[in-house]
Amino acid sequence: MFAVILNILVNGFLLMLTLSFSLAVCSFGGSGGNHSWHISDNMLMLISYLSIVLITLFGITQLGQKFAQLLLSTRDITLNETEQLIPILDEVQQIIQDKIPNYKKCIIKLKIGNNNQQSMQAFGSNTIIISHLFLNTSTTNELKALFGREIGHLYYRHSLILLAFWYSSITTIIFMQLFKYYHRIQHNLVKLIKNTAPKALVIITIVLYLITLFFIPIIIMSWISKHILNTCGLYIKRKYEYIADKFAADLGYKQDLIAILTKIDILEVNNLQPKFAQLLSTQVDYATRINKLHAG
Repeated sequence: MFAVILNILVNGFLLMLTLSFSLAVCSFGGSGGNHSWHISDNMLMLISYLSIVLITLFGITQLGQKFAQLLLSTRDITLNETEQLIPILDEVQQIIQDKIPNYKKCIIKLKIGNNNQQSMQAFGSNTIIISHLFLNTSTTNELKALFGREIGHLYYRHSLILLAFWYSSITTIIFMQLFKYYHRIQHNLVKLIKNTAPKALVIITIVLYLITLFFIPIIIMSWISKHILNTCGLYIKRKYEYIADKFAADLGYKQDLIAILTKIDILEVNNLQPKFAQLLSTQVDYATRINKLHAG
């Protein structure tokens, strides 16, 4: 939760800075320097942080989870896949019930991911996404081991916290996308004017680059968000992976989990990356996880 709170603080400050800058530009342009658009700093801070908090809270609702899932390339499981996967999932949940008295068996939604990676991923509060490649190439024991691990993520609410972390960054993501689109339009517009009205090129170029000033706070703060908060988020994610691995190992799936992680590690050649690159990478350091399982 610390990473989510930190993300809310940074992105709330970014939103406040952006709104403040925008209002200053509107006031200067609309009233010759008289601040008719003025809002108190306290009100601006309240609006910014309240917006980020509400967006984050929306993200962990069922509606927010469904919205985020639309961004993923997934599909519902077929009848044949249901007959294959549900008995395995029920068996794993029964073992968890036997091992953990306070665990309540719940309905877990299964989705198939249309990517070419060997992966299974807990998502939100009650969903597990299985890549079609993993489904077609894995043994029953490997499926049990990874179901155990992903249920561990759901049990400890790891996937829900990571989803909240993503939602708390969504305003920064939107602003950065807007900047990318504006930069592309700006480039094409300057090119068009250069060919059609070269005399107006200097004035229009100056105006376009003045508009770019609007994005300066976004660029600065998003750099901080990317290089500090993302690293923090990835550290938390790795910590969650170790906890989930131990959860599956305690269920009796230790050797099967080691086998499937070793297979994924070889396929993704993750161990060829430098240590610092692994820290910043979105991929998990499988070798370290395997070593921790052996040590445990």
